[in-house]
Amino acid sequence: GEANGFDVEEINLNASTTTDELLSEIYALRNVDGIQLMWPLPDHIDNARVYSAIDVSKDVDGIHYVGQLEIGNKDAYPPVTPAAAMALMEEFNVKVEGKRVLVIGRS
Repeated sequence: GEANGFDVEEINLNASTTTDELLSEIYALRNVDGIQLMWPLPDHIDNARVYSAIDVSKDVDGIHYVGQLEIGNKDAYPPVTPAAAMALMEEFNVKVEGKRVLVIGRS
């Protein structure tokens, strides 16, 4: 965070945190510019409810990104991992046009 010029607040919750408790934490984050929810969430958490609670303008994971450009939202954050990969390739002048890429694993 600070190395890139922004403040980071990390909130660590117990694995036993309920969906409603997690939603309360998200709703309390009114004065932040971005929210990144670490994956995977525990099995008992309702992923759809939790990710839907994150405003698209604060979604730094890009979970809402699918279709955002198509509906004209140019301010939506792109998915973090692919954006980082593209930034690295641009930095090192890797030409990607016409290439086929396979991404294996998860972040």
